[in-house]
Amino acid sequence: MAELHMCGITDDGKMWHTSGSTDGSPVSWSAWQEMTATAAGHPGFFINLDCARVAGQDGKLDLHVCGVTQGGKLWYTIQLAQGNWQPFEDLDARIGGNWGAFQRVRMAELVGQLHICVIVQTSQGQWRILHSVRHTNGTWESFVDINQPQLAGFPGSFVNVDCTGLWDVLNQLHVCGVTQDGKLWHTIYSADPAWLPFIDVQVVSAGAPGSFQTLSIALQDEKLHVCTQGQGDLWHTMRLPDTPGWLPTFDNIKMRAGNPGSFSSISCANVDGHLHLCGATRDGKLWHTVFTSDTNTPSWHSFEGVTAAGGNPGPIGHVCITGDPPRTGPGGEDPFCAPIHIKIGNNTFQMQVLQRQRANTHDPAAIALFNRQIAGLQQTIASLQQQARGHNCHF
Repeated sequence: MAELHMCGITDDGKMWHTSGSTDGSPVSWSAWQEMTATAAGHPGFFINLDCARVAGQDGKLDLHVCGVTQGGKLWYTIQLAQGNWQPFEDLDARIGGNWGAFQRVRMAELVGQLHICVIVQTSQGQWRILHSVRHTNGTWESFVDINQPQLAGFPGSFVNVDCTGLWDVLNQLHVCGVTQDGKLWHTIYSADPAWLPFIDVQVVSAGAPGSFQTLSIALQDEKLHVCTQGQGDLWHTMRLPDTPGWLPTFDNIKMRAGNPGSFSSISCANVDGHLHLCGATRDGKLWHTVFTSDTNTPSWHSFEGVTAAGGNPGPIGHVCITGDPPRTGPGGEDPFCAPIHIKIGNNTFQMQVLQRQRANTHDPAAIALFNRQIAGLQQTIASLQQQARGHNCHF
């Protein structure tokens, strides 16, 4: 039975959790549970959260939750497979670094590890993306600022971020973010190099509004689904794995699934091979829809109101959902040539988009940055091609 987990924050800053079976329509949701009452120690008023299911060392699926409280503190808890919530833990103190005030947090499972991407407001007033990994033994890596020039770069202060893991022969973490000017950006974390430069998604996928506010991403059938909110509407586009490349235009979700109102928060997840989208409208109501792509004409189901057993905890302003992580990895791929092929494709596409962005600007500083990023990718592609020749790869 496929299970969809939902966590939300009510107007009084409390965290709530419910889960539902996706075998029927509408989804059958369990009673709401107040996490801030069940998990030992109440950290304070929550303003942001995310959730992800990860297999523990015993092989059972645990629900991991991170949240940000007023004042910029980052907190973490787990609901073990037995149903018990663990005490909240101060992640800032656990990981360290004194980065500043946390604003947003997103999480993803990748090969049994928990990846988190957070937005922090630094003492210089910039909003930057940090990345960390929780290993299966419970240890955390130090935060890394992915906006460093030698990593993904800093196209501007980020107001929203999301990440999702693709468990394939390469094991890629996809990260998308929205900057203060409303632009949507994409990068990939894998290896050689660790981070690809951010590219402007609106350069390759047109037809969206002038600016975005929120976003959520998920992988389904190796396609990266990007759901965004902008100017009162919901939008959807995809990054395809084969080319690689993006759909040429965004699709208006409300035109397909109905218009229950203006959304304040959205979250999507792959559950049993289907893309599920949940959102909270500005009146505090929750809504759910499903994207069906296994037909000749992909389509969105009509929005349905989320009605959990045991009543409603109150107006919810922020929501996240998660499904089960993939149980098996890829099979049959060449262990040497397949990763090289994927990396060459990713680096080449990212370089081509950067070249288009360079052609559209007259700012000398921006042009110089694009030149450095493009030169770095060209060097990486040449190195990968050398590796391919060494392994007698043909593609």
